[in-house]
Amino acid sequence: MARNGRRREVNAVVVVRLDRLARSLAHLAALGEELRALGVELISLTEGLDTTTPTGRALFGMCGVFAQLEVDLLRERTRAGLAAARRRGRIPGRPRVLKADQVARAKVLAANGSSIRRIAELLGCSRATAHRAIGRLNPSSVASVDRRR
Repeated sequence: MARNGRRREVNAVVVVRLDRLARSLAHLAALGEELRALGVELISLTEGLDTTTPTGRALFGMCGVFAQLEVDLLRERTRAGLAAARRRGRIPGRPRVLKADQVARAKVLAANGSSIRRIAELLGCSRATAHRAIGRLNPSSVASVDRRR
């Protein structure tokens, strides 16, 4: 986006809400300043602001503060909800694919020389799950993930 602004390919950035543009007040302020320096207008459909005027820039800053507050409050509520779920004995997140005894069996099979494919077949899980269960990564898998970066 900034690269396009520097090339003068865009003259405005339109967002639905400011809190969708940046997750922190510091980032939002820096982005707003960079866009202003490039002569790129920022338009927020929800807040209805126009950053080409002093009033619009002031509103931009105030909206940024409230966007940061909303993010912080959401984080706080999420943590409180997770803590309450743990107190009730509920474990947040996705259920584990393998039980503890299956993980132990996978490790024994691996130690005895079974292939990941065979371990996955015996446990009825994916090869990736079998890798995680025995705590060993396939070098070619790691290389393919590294190439995607």
